[in-house]
Amino acid sequence: MRGLLHVSDHGFGHASRCSALALALLDQPKLAKLTIAVPQRYVSLFFAQVQKHPRAAFLDLGTDCGIPIRPGELWPDPAYVDGSLTSWVNSWGIRLQELQSIPFDLVIADASPLACELARRRNLPCALVSNFEWHAQFVGLGLRGPAVDAVERAYASVTQWLRYPLPTPSLAVPAHKTVDVPMCTRTASPLEVEALRSALPYPRVLLTMGGLIRFDEPLQLPSIEGTLIITTGMHARACNASAVVDLSVGVTDALSHVGAADLIVTKAGWGTVAEAASARKPLLVLRRNGVPEDEATLGALESAGLGQGFDLWDIDRAIATAVRAGLEPTPGLHNDPTAVARACLALA
Repeated sequence: MRGLLHVSDHGFGHASRCSALALALLDQPKLAKLTIAVPQRYVSLFFAQVQKHPRAAFLDLGTDCGIPIRPGELWPDPAYVDGSLTSWVNSWGIRLQELQSIPFDLVIADASPLACELARRRNLPCALVSNFEWHAQFVGLGLRGPAVDAVERAYASVTQWLRYPLPTPSLAVPAHKTVDVPMCTRTASPLEVEALRSALPYPRVLLTMGGLIRFDEPLQLPSIEGTLIITTGMHARACNASAVVDLSVGVTDALSHVGAADLIVTKAGWGTVAEAASARKPLLVLRRNGVPEDEATLGALESAGLGQGFDLWDIDRAIATAVRAGLEPTPGLHNDPTAVARACLALA
């Protein structure tokens, strides 16, 4: 069997979570080859075992529109999203031609409707493996029209939605095609985590927004007295911190720092949230009312005792309150990439 893993390029989290899925898929003997469609800049987020695997091949391809955020924005502008979505859907024909010469028997779609449309046109089984689908997001932002309709048709055609925990309800995938599966996320090396924890003063606070949200002005975080770790797009001033770890240049894998952190401050992107939940790390999640995935994910996190929401203007107080509460491990969520991989391959 030959598979195509079509990875959304909307932020770092999609590539990182697909790394765990790709590794689990390649561990299945029935899979003869796995082609991974993802822009080259995200290949570094895949496990080295995937990058070097003799049955894996990477295809440098723009795969998703997502909900684009312009520099300095926290909330998406519906008009800008609508224009971007229309241009992207109009380009599907050209993008699908880039995949015509590649043989595969199963499409595994990480969120992107383009992969679902590919499977529909080639009459192939398609596993949508995600916690959400973009159609519900676009409708939640008030978008309508031919591009949104095309996205809906693509999702409606999937063979099965293998739905991750902390899901956003779908408006396009029929209920009878929906099957809940465990989390599928990476796990940090215990040795790397312990080395970082030994080197960095407590409490260790990781501030990351997945590379999509970018702040021009630094956030003021005087309450942090231990270690502040920042990733791409983040700027912060922690005048009382004992150490600052700056991972903000380029595409830097922060997996070991997720494992080493005592508190993770992030947006409601599933990649970082899942890695934190798997490692039982307490979460502070940016509250963005009106963004469907954010509202659904944050509500599920709070209900499960995995994290709390915060408003950007109140970020320093929220961090201080969390630190005073003790930063105890959360209940966590079960992580089983092998089970997800087997569910994918069972569809072919």
